[in-house]
Amino acid sequence: MTEYKYIGWVPCINGHLDFGLMKVGIRGGFTDRKYNDDKILERNFSATGVASKHDRMVLLQSKVDWRDSKSTDEYVGRFRIFVGAKVAASQNMNKRHLEGSILIYPLEAEPEKSEEKKKMNIHELTHELAHELECSGKVENFYKIKNLIDNPSEVTGLKDDTLFCSLKFTISCNGVVKLGYNDDSCELDDNSDYIIARQAFYYLKYSIHSHRHHVDEQDSLTTITQNDSDAGLRLVCQLKRELTSLSREQKLDNRIHATSDAKGIIAYSKSLLLGLRDEGLLSKDGVEKELLYFENILKSFEGLENSILRTEFNTESIKSKSKVILGFILISLWGTANFIFAASEKIKVDTPFSFMIPVMMLFFVILVYFAIKRFYAILTDAKKLVEVYSISLKSISLRIGLALLSIVVLIFIDLMQ
Repeated sequence: MTEYKYIGWVPCINGHLDFGLMKVGIRGGFTDRKYNDDKILERNFSATGVASKHDRMVLLQSKVDWRDSKSTDEYVGRFRIFVGAKVAASQNMNKRHLEGSILIYPLEAEPEKSEEKKKMNIHELTHELAHELECSGKVENFYKIKNLIDNPSEVTGLKDDTLFCSLKFTISCNGVVKLGYNDDSCELDDNSDYIIARQAFYYLKYSIHSHRHHVDEQDSLTTITQNDSDAGLRLVCQLKRELTSLSREQKLDNRIHATSDAKGIIAYSKSLLLGLRDEGLLSKDGVEKELLYFENILKSFEGLENSILRTEFNTESIKSKSKVILGFILISLWGTANFIFAASEKIKVDTPFSFMIPVMMLFFVILVYFAIKRFYAILTDAKKLVEVYSISLKSISLRIGLALLSIVVLIFIDLMQ
């Protein structure tokens, strides 16, 4: 039995993945959208030939550009991926799972001429399967291709110095994925070993799952980790990390991020916990404790979102009220001015600074508008209201004293005249 070195999770909200919907999820450029692959293999059929049956056989193939450098070499970062997998048939929905292998090798390992590529046994078999009408022929070719994916050394036409990696995987109905290398032919250092397994996981993940609660760049939302006794909790903490990051972003810019649905991610997290419990990766008590934590996180996000929505509502309300009051003031001033000037002789402003009058009026209007906004902002901010009304006795006395002193000074100036 192959040891599964890594473990991950394909997001599954309802606890039962539908392997009959599995198809190529990554093709062409993963980061470079200009690179495309139109000649993919996508075969998902019943082993018995009955379309509605769940005993699926799945064969996928596509070219992927995982280039992460600025190299101009057209082959750098480009790989050929094959997936061959079969669903374990069972009338018990909880026991249905997908077992198979994924083969990864660089495109430059294949012959340069198209004619020679077509003669490679793995391409010949996939071409036959793509055009096979009878179920028996499909099943036969499936096992032949699956054998090559399991044993890449038997693939003909590849260059001798090719680095090819074949990984065996199992995907439970609840989305838990286990990955391990089929043999020791792919000799890598620990870091490269992990990177290739992670890319294999992403390929499988996006062949089953279409993300709805995060953007493309958030691939680390669920990734692989070492398969040990603490793996389950680490997978849970991956989602906690993303939720913490999202919470900080929303607090920082005080707006709700439509591209990242925190409530949706929390719902996935609860499903993950139940899946880990079923796989024996988390204890019952551990799951119950984590569910309580996620309930608290959900309430926290609800409170944060309500606060943001209240702030947005108050802001719009303040703007609207300020504009209404400003309009009322302008209309009142305009009416008063018309009344005064209409009842008196024409007033001539004889000053070289007459052009400043409209500028001062505009300045006055802007000043009044912002003063009104400030007033309503204080009325809708509990903290500022406390600052306004929480005045100490010393402060009150000082203000009254200054007011009385001002009155005395004004009276004195009036008497002096």
